[in-house]
Amino acid sequence: MPPTPAPPHTGRRARRAPLLVVALAGTVAVVLAALWFTSFRGSAVQPSPAAEHVAAIDILNFKFTPAAVTVKAGTTIRWTNHGYVPHTVDFTGGAANSGVLNNGTQFTHTFTTPGTYAYICHIHPFMHGTVVVTP
Repeated sequence: MPPTPAPPHTGRRARRAPLLVVALAGTVAVVLAALWFTSFRGSAVQPSPAAEHVAAIDILNFKFTPAAVTVKAGTTIRWTNHGYVPHTVDFTGGAANSGVLNNGTQFTHTFTTPGTYAYICHIHPFMHGTVVVTP
């Protein structure tokens, strides 16, 4: 007696199963990576001073926004990295260095002496900013 032929779609279904497993594994990997990145939020946050003496600078899309700020002596500035690329806030005179700021992390510095303070991102030196402190 001759062998019974296999149903016509059996081979196609067998080939789809590994692709489905790979797609599911990829989705799980993306979700786990997103959760891992969000776990860094706030890891470098320092206690925030009183709100009336705080100025905010955002780091996003390879820019400090605003790039130049003018504040009175005694004001604290808070830089927050809103992007997924790490950045730093390094003052060219060596006054302060944030270390690496990952997504969601912040760096604060209080300016007590009037003057003009230039800073860059050490990782991306084309990113510049300036803080002008008035009496």
